[in-house]
Amino acid sequence: MGLSHRRGCWLLLMGGVLALSCMHNRPDSPAVPVGPSSVEVDSAYTYKTATSSRREYGLVWVRFEWGDGDTSPWCGHDETVTCLHSWREGGVFAVRAQARDDRTEFSEWSAPCSVTAVVPSYPYRLVDSVEVIDAPLIDAQVTPNGEFVYVANDWSGALSAVRTSDLRVVAQIPFNHGWGSAGQVACSPGSDYVYATWYHNGGGIAVVRTADMVVADSIMLGDRVYGLAISPDGKRLFVAIDSDSGFIVVVRLSDNVVEDTIFTPGWGCATSLQAASDETRLYAATREGVFAVELSASTIVWGVDTYVPPAAGGIALCAPRGCVYVVGEGEFVTALESATGSLVDSVSLSPYPWSWSTGIAPDGSFLYVTCGNREDSGAVAVVRTFDNKVVRVIAMPDVVLDVAPSPDCQRLYVAAENGKLYVLGR
Repeated sequence: MGLSHRRGCWLLLMGGVLALSCMHNRPDSPAVPVGPSSVEVDSAYTYKTATSSRREYGLVWVRFEWGDGDTSPWCGHDETVTCLHSWREGGVFAVRAQARDDRTEFSEWSAPCSVTAVVPSYPYRLVDSVEVIDAPLIDAQVTPNGEFVYVANDWSGALSAVRTSDLRVVAQIPFNHGWGSAGQVACSPGSDYVYATWYHNGGGIAVVRTADMVVADSIMLGDRVYGLAISPDGKRLFVAIDSDSGFIVVVRLSDNVVEDTIFTPGWGCATSLQAASDETRLYAATREGVFAVELSASTIVWGVDTYVPPAAGGIALCAPRGCVYVVGEGEFVTALESATGSLVDSVSLSPYPWSWSTGIAPDGSFLYVTCGNREDSGAVAVVRTFDNKVVRVIAMPDVVLDVAPSPDCQRLYVAAENGKLYVLGR
């Protein structure tokens, strides 16, 4: 065998040894990633993996491949590495991990773990917005037929009508002239009328006919009015009057005449009212606490002032769970048993120290709460009523004061302090 041939064989052999040596010294593949096997889209989840690679070539870094076309940066060099990820679309995804060392030698990808991303059954992301008026929007109601959102405009004494199909402001309906006039809104079950309170220049109720969006009547009550609720059968309107002793008037809607007065001594003015679906009870939240009225006798059957939020401001009734939810100052939503007022649960909204208003999904499955810090941040918290767990907190561009679910549970309309109506969807 010639010298040149032996030299070629030797070089080939050495090259193979070097290649095997490099392969042998590559980092080991990380362990199979560990994390939730079922997630909701647009919500971040933590996954972790472990690497047992040798360290003679320096630090070992790890990255994750998420199965949706996205790969994380090299996100850690400890023996256990964690990383956050959210999926934008629903589906089944394979999550893998890979290691590299300081020589930029790469391991093989790990075996995958399977993750199923599902689209939530509730509205969970900001999909649209419209500027309604240059004034805070303090209350919003969707008509039962889902065609319009009526929004009370603070400072302007007007009601705005927003068409849901194209999110267009189709009417500005003035009903009282004076600073800080508009209050709360209630819609008739047949979507024929919208009722709006005002609490300056005498105080009363504007009756807006939805067919032509004009004020068809005014119910003068002679004092400032706040809480407003309509009976599920559409026959009566309950209106809280601002006074030291506290009372609620009952308006017969067939002729817009006050037919009864419910006195609530010691509780002050109710800022929020909710009527039970069976027409038997009325629930009220005040700065002093929460109470329930038996409508057949116009008497208070229970009252709570100990474990409800200070300055209780918003109330929602979840009939399927038999709960009354109350919000106010502080970071907790309080759930009370509707029959007795007993404490059921306290739901933390931390880190938000204030909550303003509530809305309940028509099927009672979720509670929506507007919350924030009173200065420049706002959010909508989604509480699953089955176990009173906060399943998502949706950050909003501004302080938000009220939330109104659509009848089909597919949209949330959120009234903001900057005069915009935001839309959350799926």
